[in-house]
This record gives sequence, structure tokens and C-alpha cells, in this order.
Amino acid sequence: LRRIERDLHDGAQARLVGLAMDLGLAKEKLREDPQAAAHMVEEAHGEVKTALQELRDLARGIHPAVLTDRGLDAALSAVASRCTVPVRVEVDLPARPAPAIEGIAYFTVSELLQN
Repeated sequence: LRRIERDLHDGAQARLVGLAMDLGLAKEKLREDPQAAAHMVEEAHGEVKTALQELRDLARGIHPAVLTDRGLDAALSAVASRCTVPVRVEVDLPARPAPAIEGIAYFTVSELLQN
């Protein structure tokens, strides 16, 4: 929970506060300099996309739904598909592991691929 709080505070929350301030400035500038305001809104749009990705990444770090719904193979395949280097996933298990074991394996592989 502390990691989640820190990640929200330092990441998405800070970005959203800055975004709110930027949009407020763009709103004030709208009448006097529409082109500058449009540019500011365009930059804010990019910031929103980044904030959304940060929130998705944070939510993914909590516990991915695909892990619960479809298991380790599907969850690791999803992580591998987002990896910047080529990754091949092979999961060969006689049965689905306990949820705690799946979580440990998922977060270990996820962290390794991110680093």
C-alpha cells in the first residue's frame, strides 16, 4: 500500500495537478491568443495520455485481471507483448498454481522484463 501511495503521489497525481494548472492557463489564454491556447491544450492532451498510462501501469502492478481470469500463461504473454525487446513465453505447468504462487511468478517476470 505504501508503494501504491508513493507511486500515485509521485507519478499520476503530480502529473494531473500539473495538467489542471496547464489547462487553467490555457483557458485564461483562450480569448487573447487562441493559437497559444490550442498549443497548450495539445500539450495537455499528451500529458493526459501519459497520466493514463501511469495509472494503467500502477493498476497492472496491483494485480492484473488477466492473471486471475486466464492464468499465468496469458498474463505473462500480455507482459511480454509490451516488452521493448523480443520475448518468447513458455509456460508448462501440470496444473494451475495457487494464486499466491501465480502472483509471485507474474510479478517476478514482470519486474525482470521491465529492468
